[in-house]
Amino acid sequence: MAVKPRTSVTQTKKKTGVDLSIIMPFTRENYILMVSCIVLIILSFVLMAVENEVDGWISLWLSPYMMVAGYGGLAFAILYRKKEKTN
Repeated sequence: MAVKPRTSVTQTKKKTGVDLSIIMPFTRENYILMVSCIVLIILSFVLMAVENEVDGWISLWLSPYMMVAGYGGLAFAILYRKKEKTN
């Protein structure tokens, strides 16, 4: 069984006529938004663990809202696409 050699993006474009940079689902902005939302979610879990009280203000109010914002922002980051300029 022979192993196929890897093809680069330019070789794929020459063979198929499709530019792979066009079909890339995420851009740099998407990744920045995703990472910032994941950091927000982790920070909310850390704040909840640091307070270590069940009835504390951070555990009941701040951390849950941070988690909802983080998960909502993560969904937005996945669905976000920059509008194309048309002339």
